[in-house]
Amino acid sequence: MEKMRLGMQGALPTPKDLYPTLMSLPELNEEERDKVLQQSRQRMQDGMELINTHLGLMGRAADKDDFAAMQTATYNLHQGLARFDSGLAVQRALAEGRKPRNIALEWFKTELNLNSTSSLQRSGGLSFFHWFVMGLLLAFVALVLVVHLLKMRHATKLLQHLVDSDSAKELDTPAPPPVPAPRWNGRLQVTRIFQETPDIKTFRLVNADGGPVPFTYEPGQFLSIRMNVEGETVKRTYTIASAPTQRYYCELTIKREELGKMSRFMHQQVNEGDLIEADKPGGKFTFDGSEAESIVLIGGGVGITPLMAVLRYLTDAGWKKPIYFLFACKTLDDFIFRRELEYLDARNDNLHLHCFVSALEESVFYAEQGRISAERITALVPEIQSRRVHLCGSPPMMDAVKAMLAELSVPKDQIKIEAFGTGKPKQTVSLDSAVESDPKVTFQQSQQTAPFPECCTLLDVAENIGVEIESSCLMGSCGMCMTKLVSGEVTMECEDALDDNDRAAGMILACQAKAKSDVVVDA
Repeated sequence: MEKMRLGMQGALPTPKDLYPTLMSLPELNEEERDKVLQQSRQRMQDGMELINTHLGLMGRAADKDDFAAMQTATYNLHQGLARFDSGLAVQRALAEGRKPRNIALEWFKTELNLNSTSSLQRSGGLSFFHWFVMGLLLAFVALVLVVHLLKMRHATKLLQHLVDSDSAKELDTPAPPPVPAPRWNGRLQVTRIFQETPDIKTFRLVNADGGPVPFTYEPGQFLSIRMNVEGETVKRTYTIASAPTQRYYCELTIKREELGKMSRFMHQQVNEGDLIEADKPGGKFTFDGSEAESIVLIGGGVGITPLMAVLRYLTDAGWKKPIYFLFACKTLDDFIFRRELEYLDARNDNLHLHCFVSALEESVFYAEQGRISAERITALVPEIQSRRVHLCGSPPMMDAVKAMLAELSVPKDQIKIEAFGTGKPKQTVSLDSAVESDPKVTFQQSQQTAPFPECCTLLDVAENIGVEIESSCLMGSCGMCMTKLVSGEVTMECEDALDDNDRAAGMILACQAKAKSDVVVDA
């Protein structure tokens, strides 16, 4: 502590230096008196500087509950008061004509706590110094109380918020809807291209600005990309085949379709280093292990991609529950990700891999020649009626497997599907055939109303009058064209992309919806 005191005072004379000088002087001449007065004034000034500095430090330390800093500030406040007091005592004593020796003796009595209350009585009450000290102490106490009250007020508000939240839950009060994350769109760079089969390539995409990919996604979701193809902006959706566990890239596995404008462009024109415009992933054909106690993944051709994303994610996460992976292809050369699936099958006891090959030319333990059948599904997947099934492939393949699953009494709500392939051909439908008796559709956001002929879907009408509704598969399986039905009634031939929550919220698929009455939609 003595070192701390000396460090704070620096080269200034200590309070005790003045009093031995006074003891050695029986009487002061004019020169000595001026010197002592100058020293005492300097002592008072130094004391005030210490008090002002460390009073502010004390307040900031109290606000942060920094007890060590508070103790240091308290010590230095005492030093400042002592210094001010010593200088003040000398000034007063000399002004009253008291002898130097008596001044020094009185100071020593103060230091040793030998002063009695008689000094106060003789002085006729509290001195200016005492009032000053009391004022400082009262200001400090007030500051501490204010800080404490502010903290208590904040704690009370927090406690009340928690109580209100619990009360809302107890009363089954619905929580406010979550604020949707802003829709991301930006550029991704093609960093690698892998030739999976003669007509299928995988494009590895990374953040064009460096770092992790600039979005999050669930295993099984798709990515929307835009490219300038022959002077026209073409937009398509492709499933992300990689798992969300790979934060620094995502992969699109794309089959070259003869009639596919985007797929042909990707295969023929896109090279490593090129940039691609993309939008935030979407889609509900997802599985992360929390939805069921087991999963059956059935795919055909390039429909393997969302199933592969799920499998990669589950094995990366160390999911221990049963995974049945059934895949159909023409030849083993068309078996996408074959080597990786063999590797995963060897390392994961809970994975059951089986491949149906139309033309099998070599013997492989997990493969058999032929097509998927209800009998083979029953033999390979015990108790399939209790398991969740994800099905993805071309429309004919999926129709056949859905019939098999119905034959096996698999509940419809346990089957999730997504169609792959060229999808439904895009057709331009005109509203010229509309008649006066046709229902009307009102697009609420766009503030437009149009006839809704029987031959048209909601998406057809929207495109005819320039209302933008995003779409992709046109088959009711991807969910991209999901739109809220505000009023009225529609029919849908396929609504696989809707779940119970979507239906309860009044969502419809624009590519499938046909009017039964006048309707209003939120678009």
